Amino acid sequence: MLAGLWKRIVSTRDILITSVLVIAAGLSFCFAMDWDAEEDIGLWLLFTLRGEVAPPPEAVVINVDDISEARGLPAEINVRGYTCDLRPTNRVRSFTGPIPRCLLAYLLGRIASAGPAAIAIDISFEKMGNEEEDRLLASQMREFGGVVGLRRIKSRLFTSDEHLMQELHPIIPEIEDAVFASGPFPIPTRPDRVNQFWTSHALFGDMATLPTLALLAPYRKALFKNATGPDAEEAISDYLKRNALPPADTVERLTQLDEAAQRTVSLLRHNESHYLNFYGGPGTIPVKDAFALLETDAFPDLAGKTVFIGQVHLDTYQQSDRFSTVFSQENGIDLSGVEIAATAFLNLHHQSTLKRTTPLVSTVIIVGIGLLLSLLVTRTPLYVSVPLVAGIAWMYTVIALSFFSGWQIWIPTITLYAMALFAIPLGMSFQLELLNIWNRLWVPGEEQAKMRTQRDPKSQPDQANALCLKCDIEDSTTATALSRQSSLYDGMDDYISQAGQIVKAAGGTFINPADDSFKAIWKIPLTKGKHWEAVVQCVFELSNLALRVDGPEGPIARRNRIGLSYGPISIGGMGMEGQRAFNAQGRPVILAARLEALNKELNTRILATANLAPYLVGAELRDRGEHYLQGFDEPIHVIEVRKRN
Repeated sequence: MLAGLWKRIVSTRDILITSVLVIAAGLSFCFAMDWDAEEDIGLWLLFTLRGEVAPPPEAVVINVDDISEARGLPAEINVRGYTCDLRPTNRVRSFTGPIPRCLLAYLLGRIASAGPAAIAIDISFEKMGNEEEDRLLASQMREFGGVVGLRRIKSRLFTSDEHLMQELHPIIPEIEDAVFASGPFPIPTRPDRVNQFWTSHALFGDMATLPTLALLAPYRKALFKNATGPDAEEAISDYLKRNALPPADTVERLTQLDEAAQRTVSLLRHNESHYLNFYGGPGTIPVKDAFALLETDAFPDLAGKTVFIGQVHLDTYQQSDRFSTVFSQENGIDLSGVEIAATAFLNLHHQSTLKRTTPLVSTVIIVGIGLLLSLLVTRTPLYVSVPLVAGIAWMYTVIALSFFSGWQIWIPTITLYAMALFAIPLGMSFQLELLNIWNRLWVPGEEQAKMRTQRDPKSQPDQANALCLKCDIEDSTTATALSRQSSLYDGMDDYISQAGQIVKAAGGTFINPADDSFKAIWKIPLTKGKHWEAVVQCVFELSNLALRVDGPEGPIARRNRIGLSYGPISIGGMGMEGQRAFNAQGRPVILAARLEALNKELNTRILATANLAPYLVGAELRDRGEHYLQGFDEPIHVIEVRKRN
């Protein structure tokens, strides 16, 4: 019995076709888009469901934002016998970053006294500063021994061939000789969000990046221990300062220490990107204010921790070093570069970077889910299959979240929802034969012929007297230039959708929607009646409809300009064979477009030809005189249409 049932299931045409289509859709969605949707939406969903978690304690961020008199710092600070002059008149002279270098030297001395494992500085040292201050800062770095510096990456775009070239800027020799090592921190950026980081980068000669070097810095003594041969320690140090792979005997010595050291060497030998396992939004990793620390004797416990020094602004108006992530806040505050570097370091230290499933495992998951969905939507009633599919999606999300939170394993997530949304209507089409009997079930018989020809590009044009409306968005070019691309697409989709619903509710035909304009046609007689009342109400609703997008300084709204004209037109399929489209043509169509454009000159919103005045019931009409319009030999008498107060 079971064998016969199984034979019946696998031999049926509908489940076979549904399975192939659903699985093909899932594989295309996941792999053909190179995990783009998973990275853009899936990661956001998983991080949102997981929420913020407490970060490991091995990293601390010290914030050195811009010097200001509001800090209440003394005019002078003595650092190893050097007077660090912090008066405003002298700050310009010694200012080479977010903090004067003499003050940074003083801060390094205090941090070093707390016994950290390493110090990573996310500040550029590519420019020469005050000579004495540079020597003082280098002396403090050399004394601690475990300072890692940052090398800035600068991009140049060659407009001739649109080639983007990235250059690595060296730091000044005084600082380079003092640090344990220095490296860049390139971050792979998607159009909207940062999700990955590199441990080393082939573009810059397999240089280890800042988080990797911070992980290596605590082993500096082991690297130099028992160095053989003359100047061996100096040679090893030179390798590290140039950020190249250490000599073979040094690597061997390092790998003999412990498992953590072996992982560090493995990172040096593989220039690959890793997915960031964020702990939360800005400020989740402990952030200490440098200037508050300088004013107190109670220094935080930094023993055995890696300290990251950089700029962290929790005020969106001050953020100069910011990156959009899954934890970017609604008020515009993002994670800073130094916080992302600390996150990457903790991920490497605890081996907690996100691990995406292999293509084989992902394929097995997609095939299994596709077969299950296809079986449900073709073999169970709709009132059963839809809740079951929703339940499977919920259970799968719980499982995916468990793997994500517990083992940092990232399995395809958003792909399941795409497959489910595709499988349900596909199963319905087989069960209800909607593709063949839709009209017979829901459309009255006398309307079917009209529906077949109303918007069919292959239908022959119909000659009729009709009211023509042309609508366009005022100043749409400015709104487009100022809005974010994603916001513009969403706003335009909403605008066109609402406009189409308003026109169709008033009995009109909504045709030829372009990016920011459309036409509407009403085949109504030129006699007073309720049909004109509905049209007038529709015109006012369209006039109040606005395109709404997000701009740099807040929401942007742009309303419509409308032109109205009446006369004989052709409406139906038009154009050459193979390029036919449903459209309307005729003198009234062109005249409506000219009146819409005239609104800008007359500073009005709705203009109509004067012969429509008796039929615009309930509207306030104002005579705007005669105007010569492009394409018309005689002047056109124009009226302005307003809604009565």
